[in-house]
Parts: sequence; C-alpha cells; structure tokens
Amino acid sequence: MGIGRTIRKFLQQTGFTRYNWFDRLYLPLDRKVIRRTRNIRLIPSERFRRGGKYAYGEWAHVIGIFQTLMYLQLAKKEGNAVLDIGCGTGLLGIAAEPFVGEGGSYTGIDVMAHDIAFCRQHYRAPNYRFIHFDAANPAYAPQQSETKAPWPVDSDSVDLVTALSVWTHLREEDALFYLREVARVLRPGGKAIITFFVLDETYQRANLGGLTAKQGRFHRTTPRK
Repeated sequence: MGIGRTIRKFLQQTGFTRYNWFDRLYLPLDRKVIRRTRNIRLIPSERFRRGGKYAYGEWAHVIGIFQTLMYLQLAKKEGNAVLDIGCGTGLLGIAAEPFVGEGGSYTGIDVMAHDIAFCRQHYRAPNYRFIHFDAANPAYAPQQSETKAPWPVDSDSVDLVTALSVWTHLREEDALFYLREVARVLRPGGKAIITFFVLDETYQRANLGGLTAKQGRFHRTTPRK
C-alpha cells in the first residue's frame, strides 16, 4: 500500500476530513466578526451538528427561520420559558436565546444521552438546562423504556414548546400521548411550534409519479415528477 493511501486510511479512521479541519479553523474566525445575529456564535463544530442539517450554513439558515417564527408567535419578546422537545445538539436552543433572555428559561429534552451530555457542556447559560428522557424511540433509542412517561416539567409552566422533526419519528399512539403533554405544560395562551408531515390528499397526488433524475430546486434529494 502506498504511503498516500496509508495516510488517507489513517485520517479516515481518526475521523479527519478536509471539511472538519477547515471547520475548526473557520468557526473561531467567524465568531469574531458576527455583528447582527449574535446567537449563531453558539453553532457547534461539525462533529456535533446533526438532525439532518450538517453544514454550518444550514444550521444558520434554520436558526434564522425558527427565530422568525418565535418572534411572530411570542407575545413577550424576552423572558419566556421555552421547552424544546427532541433538542438534539441544541439548534432550537440557539434560535430561542434572544427570547429567553435573562428572565426566562430554556429546557431541552432528548432521548439521546450523548447529545444531552454535549449540550450540558456547550450551552453554559445558567437558565439553560438539559434533561435526558428515558423513553424508547425506534430510530434513536430502541433500548430505552417503553413506558409512556410524562415529561419532567410542571403543568402550566411553559410559554413555548418547540419540536423540530420529532413527531415525524413517533408512532401514532406516542404522537397523541405527547400532544397531550404539550397541552399540559403550556400556560394559558402559550404556543407550540411543531413540525411534522401531513400525508393528505395533496401529498398522495404529488407522490404518484416516479423519481426524477435531477435534484430538487430547494434541496439535494431527487423530487418526484
């Protein structure tokens, strides 16, 4: 085996890629010149960017979208209690930062213990807390408890519940159970921003054609005809 292939194999085994190397160089430089969107300084390194959004630019884009949604939905623009279900490595925690402020709180809950461990180290604000939720999920935590347990959050205590692509990974009975949990924890007048698929007649009509050979205009997957 040539020396070049040996080096490449070693770098692959140690997790080195050109992208993660440049990412490590870029992020500290980028944080120094942030002017208008200060919370994106919290975007983690590529090793910890998950949830279907990997590139730094994708994280910044989605953070901006949800920051706008939160601004539109929240009556108070600061001092809110935010509960983020399926927080992962903190994407919506970053989006929520301006609306939490000093007088509010952010709670992230996830079934993946290693993501919670990362969040506790990375997001150090005293009003941010992260909870590992011991519940089974077929995709992310199949070995955990099958019991449908309520979230460890007080009733009527939350101004905003967020969940990015969480209900897309739940069975119907679990989805209904946790929708009731959303209603339980929200204060009167509280809001929920939850994403999920709606498999209605429009979806069925759009899903009849086969896949095209080219990428979609808005994403890298191949759309249907």
